[in-house]
Amino acid sequence: MPKVSVIIPTYNRPKFLQTAIESVLKQTFQDFEVIVVNDASDEDVECIVQGFCDNRIKCIRHEINKGEAGARNTGIRHSNGEFIAFLDDDDIWFPDKLKLQMNVLENSPVNVGGVYSGFIAIDCAKQTSHIRVPTKRGDIYQDLLLYNAVGTPSTVLIRRACVETAGFFDEKIYYGVDYDFYLRIAKHFLFEYIEEPLVQYNIHENCLSNNLDIVIKGLDACFLKHKENLGNLKPIRQKTDGLWYLSLGVHYCYKGEMKKGTRALIKSIRLYPFEPRTYFNLGISLLGKNNFIKIRNLKDTLLVPFRSGRTIGH
Repeated sequence: MPKVSVIIPTYNRPKFLQTAIESVLKQTFQDFEVIVVNDASDEDVECIVQGFCDNRIKCIRHEINKGEAGARNTGIRHSNGEFIAFLDDDDIWFPDKLKLQMNVLENSPVNVGGVYSGFIAIDCAKQTSHIRVPTKRGDIYQDLLLYNAVGTPSTVLIRRACVETAGFFDEKIYYGVDYDFYLRIAKHFLFEYIEEPLVQYNIHENCLSNNLDIVIKGLDACFLKHKENLGNLKPIRQKTDGLWYLSLGVHYCYKGEMKKGTRALIKSIRLYPFEPRTYFNLGISLLGKNNFIKIRNLKDTLLVPFRSGRTIGH
């Protein structure tokens, strides 16, 4: 019985998939199985998997595309490990990723359900990068209601008990299924983190996050699903609602729907007027889509040296 089940959903990205699997096989921790879920790809995924000649890797094919939630759920149902790790087919693990995370979970109380890590985000087109460093540990449920403090699922290792308690990924959500998953886990379990970047997160044209229609639908679905959990905590609810509308406004502006974006940003300010990022985004939204994107990208580039306190080393 493998200690860790590594679940890799894939759809029509064979070159990325090859590199993702290679990064798992290069792990310094080797007690794992790899479950590749071919979500009805046109490409020959099975040929790539067979090319590794490693009996720890198995491939399951969907005849109909079920999306990222459905693919991950299939992987979980066919897994045997005590711990479950997720790797998107276009991301890469650094060699010590599993070893360091297993050390954390095996030396933590059972109420610590998951551990996540920092990651390096690389824009393949523009050759720019930044580091995201985690800051939230323990009971992070209230933090998650405000924003996705965990980030990409490729950084996450969880106990199987998390799925048994919180349930599978929600297949009704178009986008942000990982965020919804973390929220449900955090109701019952604590989280730990490793500050070191252990994952390379690749940003490219085929990223799901570039499909802004799906992103906006996902934001709406998550917002409606978890809004009621704030109950009567009015100050927290106002902040949460404000930050949701900030995110929604930014995505509308990236899509070029500036009027919708501006309205969402104004609503964000009315709900929670203490967030300076909302005023910044509202101001540049008045300059049109192209200038909005240029200024946002320039801001992100200028902030790179200050995000982690150290140099990118991988």
